[in-house]
Amino acid sequence: MSKCLILMLIVVVMTESVAAQYDLPPLNDCPSEILFVSNRTGNDELFLMSGDGTNVRNLTNNDSSDFGARWSPDGSQIVFTSDRDGAINIFVMDADGSNIEQLTFNDTEDSFPVWSRDGSQIAWTSYSQGNGDVFIMNADGSNPRPLITTPGLDFASAWSPDNSLFGFESDADGSFDVFVLPDLNAPDDAIRVTESEGDDFGMAWSPDGKQIAFNYSGVSTNGIAVMLVQTYAVDVDPLRVVSDLANNASIPSWSSDGTQIAFSARTQETDDVFVVNTDGSGLTNLTNSDGVDDYYPFWRPCP
Repeated sequence: MSKCLILMLIVVVMTESVAAQYDLPPLNDCPSEILFVSNRTGNDELFLMSGDGTNVRNLTNNDSSDFGARWSPDGSQIVFTSDRDGAINIFVMDADGSNIEQLTFNDTEDSFPVWSRDGSQIAWTSYSQGNGDVFIMNADGSNPRPLITTPGLDFASAWSPDNSLFGFESDADGSFDVFVLPDLNAPDDAIRVTESEGDDFGMAWSPDGKQIAFNYSGVSTNGIAVMLVQTYAVDVDPLRVVSDLANNASIPSWSSDGTQIAFSARTQETDDVFVVNTDGSGLTNLTNSDGVDDYYPFWRPCP
């Protein structure tokens, strides 16, 4: 999912009121680190690096593929996707790569998990019922059950910082759009957030919960967009083009202080991890790896 959409530009939507509305929580002494996927060892594995691209280290190292990883809300664990048992299932491990535990045991595919902000639940996409549906389970793997089951393909995005809203995307109407669900017990009450000409997916909440970043496909431009949560509309003007990158941009991820967004994009036939300030300045290639793909970055949260 993170590597299938062709995206040509990086776009940031900002208004003067956005900066004024920042009310970010104080940061603890937690490291500025980015989790990402790379095939630099021959197959997809999970890696960790500092927020400036230095100190890269390998968290998983085996003959299988490990990908689609997210942090626990306190940054102490990582939930991820792997085919190490033959089928594609969900696993969890400590932040240093130790204590790996399998959470799902399906013969089809369970992939791209996301953790609730209170740490109690994990949502993911399961193909156990045919097409991809969003399932949810307790963080220990117990009580797995369907949550979003549309006729299309459904992916879990993220819970809001206060854990009150669940974000997901679905192509049930022909193209991917972003939705939020206020009540997990009422999946039919989902609110459509985007409705553009192309695919919109990969919603990420800002740390203060007032903005969302997502992959946006409009009529005249594509890329990563940011909009105020209160608008719940894709008619956000003006769109500001901040980088003419190539394609294959990934799901965005906010830094814990809300000042930067990490994403990956394809440059010269490979994927690299980038960061950009939320005002569109400071675009930086963190990995700049020749001949290998580095993608699907997620900033380590500061509890």
